[in-house]
Amino acid sequence: MTQAHGPSSFAEVLDRPFGLLKAHARALIRVPLALMVPGAAAVGAAQSLAQNVMTAPESAGPFASGLALLAFYGITLAFLVVQMVASLAAYAGVKKALDGERVTVGGSYREALRIRALGTTLLAGIVVGLGLLCCIAPGIILMIYFAFVIPIVVEGGLGGADALSRSFTLVRYNPQRNFVRSTSLKVFLLFLVMTAIGYAFALLLGLPVIVVNMLTTFRAAARGYVDGFPAWWPIFGALQQVLFSAVRSVTMLYSAAAFTMFYRETRERMEGVALEKALLERIETSRAPVSFPDVPAPGGGEGAGA
Repeated sequence: MTQAHGPSSFAEVLDRPFGLLKAHARALIRVPLALMVPGAAAVGAAQSLAQNVMTAPESAGPFASGLALLAFYGITLAFLVVQMVASLAAYAGVKKALDGERVTVGGSYREALRIRALGTTLLAGIVVGLGLLCCIAPGIILMIYFAFVIPIVVEGGLGGADALSRSFTLVRYNPQRNFVRSTSLKVFLLFLVMTAIGYAFALLLGLPVIVVNMLTTFRAAARGYVDGFPAWWPIFGALQQVLFSAVRSVTMLYSAAAFTMFYRETRERMEGVALEKALLERIETSRAPVSFPDVPAPGGGEGAGA
């Protein structure tokens, strides 16, 4: 009987998404950008306006200062929801690409805005957040175990606590008892690599922005914030956040492809091993000796000899 193939190496897990992203780059990148760009622009403009008002409270007045600050916090909180929805839509787009379906922005967001998908993702985020509050380590462990929650939900099979439990089971799947090739270690390394790449790109692209921010702030401070910040300051803040959101969209899309493909491989391996075990058991059962009761031959017995 054909044996189930072994787990992919970590290099294969990292490399596999590039083929999918290269083949569907234009269609897939539009999915997270469609929501991330306007959301990031709103956050950047609100942040710059709030900074301008808060540095000159005498001219703006306490009401305007409070309103600007409230608007900034409200938009920032809304942007967290925007990122969650954009991430779900990226996973939905990747699923369509893997299944050979046409990837559209509208179709991806229709999948992302389902109540079960939003609720399950929010539930996982709350659990991980509570774990991070408990000395950080429990949150990191839970984040690893819940890495497959979004692919599970997007596939349409499970939701809520069932999806969390399913992800926990799949990430812990390690029949070879080999930690180096275990699913959980590869998930952790995936998170580590993507976080490092995201920070590297943000630092590289954000360095010129940081310089402009510092020079403009120092210049305004040297004048006692009498004139406030330049008129282009909100536009600059919006462009700054848009630039960061573009980087975040790329890493988000790669993350969706990597975890979806890794989830499918792990699921197929686990289900394949279980199916093979069940078939072997049935074959062994069919080979067991079967005893039949003694049945007299036709016409036999005492009556036949009379």
